Amino acid sequence: MFPHVLCTWGNIKRRATTCTQCGTRDSPASMNIIPQDSAAVASNAPVADTGPVAEADATVVEKVADEVGGAQVADVDGGEEEELAAEQQPKPAAKRTIDLDARDEVGRPDVAVRPLTYAWEQTDDEVKIYVPFDQSEELSKGVDASAVKVEFGEWNVLLLIRSDEGVAPLGLRIGDFHQRIDPKLSKLAIRSNRITLKLRKRESSHWFNLLQRAGS
Repeated sequence: MFPHVLCTWGNIKRRATTCTQCGTRDSPASMNIIPQDSAAVASNAPVADTGPVAEADATVVEKVADEVGGAQVADVDGGEEEELAAEQQPKPAAKRTIDLDARDEVGRPDVAVRPLTYAWEQTDDEVKIYVPFDQSEELSKGVDASAVKVEFGEWNVLLLIRSDEGVAPLGLRIGDFHQRIDPKLSKLAIRSNRITLKLRKRESSHWFNLLQRAGS
């Protein structure tokens, strides 16, 4: 702000026409507007006391600095945005393994079994075999996990469901898959109405048949 030479304490808004103290109107050229500091040095005129304004400006600056500083500290200390972004990233699928100790084939059951029926479907990475419970009256009420045994080999799978004493177990042995599976990453899931065998393919691909022989 610049004082009018005719009004020691006045202020000229926009370096222009009206003194806010005395109301004098003039153009900047004829008003002889000069900076406060230069006027004080050149003419020894008293400099306007802008203490309250300066203090207010300093308070605003400190408040803004505190807000900016606080935001920076929160960003550095919390790191919430980075953590949220990391959580939203899709988790990679379990890597395929090469188990040198994995059995090529699982053995056959030691006793005669009553056969189970199944259905299957696939993606490029996995084969799912469904064994529904509605195929047998004794399965219709569900199956306890302790009565189920499963073995995975690279080329086949064996599923046994133990029955009451004196009754042959229910069983399913599926062998000679179209390609190898990964026994370590294959799983069993028991639902209320079926058993699901999840077979992880050794290599990502589409199988034209579940088994090597035609029509399977």
